[in-house]
Amino acid sequence: MNKTLNFKITGLHCQSCKTLIEEDIKNLPGIIKIEVDYASGKTNLDYDDEKIFVAEIFKTISKLNYQPQFCEKENSQQKKRLHF
Repeated sequence: MNKTLNFKITGLHCQSCKTLIEEDIKNLPGIIKIEVDYASGKTNLDYDDEKIFVAEIFKTISKLNYQPQFCEKENSQQKKRLHF
C-alpha cells in the first residue's frame, strides 16, 4: 500500500548532499518519490510499504553518514515500528 512519510535529515550541507540521498533512495525497491530540502532537512517520501520498510530506508540514509529522524506527531505509528 502506498504511504507518505515526513521526516527530517540532519547533517545536510549543500545541494550535493540532497542529490546523493535522493539518488540512493530512489534506487531502492518500493520508492515512489522522495524530495529533500537540504536547507531545512525536511524530507517527504512516498513509498510502497509492501515492498520496503521504513527501517531499510533510514538505514540507507545512515550509511551515507546522515541522520534521519522523525519530526512530526503524525509519524508516531511509523516510529513505533522502526527497529534497526
